Amino acid sequence: MTDVFVDLPPERTINYAREIVFALCNSDMKSANDLLQDLFNKMPYTNHIGHERDLHFILYCIFKLIGIEVDPEVTTSLWRADLVVSLKKLVYVIVLKFNKTAKKALEQIQDKKYYEKFLNSGKQITLVGINFESDIKAVSLEACMI
Repeated sequence: MTDVFVDLPPERTINYAREIVFALCNSDMKSANDLLQDLFNKMPYTNHIGHERDLHFILYCIFKLIGIEVDPEVTTSLWRADLVVSLKKLVYVIVLKFNKTAKKALEQIQDKKYYEKFLNSGKQITLVGINFESDIKAVSLEACMI
């Protein structure tokens, strides 16, 4: 499905998704960031990301299409996280920003304590802020472990 958005054959698109998840499983945020950037670089300019919800949709599809447990708009007592990705031993709490900063997204997770819901899960919790700069199609990612 994501091959509709990028100029790649379907089998290569799935491999991108797997590589992104592999990077996350290994807490390799630099590789995850580089892979996301490379994927967006392959996106034709006619398929631009115009809103935060577009980024939300693309990332949700990446995880869902390869069978990773991903929950959108996970509510907490103070607000909601954009995505929560659950792996065997890891939980990623993700907030997305559009034309802001990844640091701002990460600070929102920390300030609103979106991670508290998962403290007793027995899994390593990683907070991930992702920003997309629409004018230059640049993705940035900041993360920290709890």
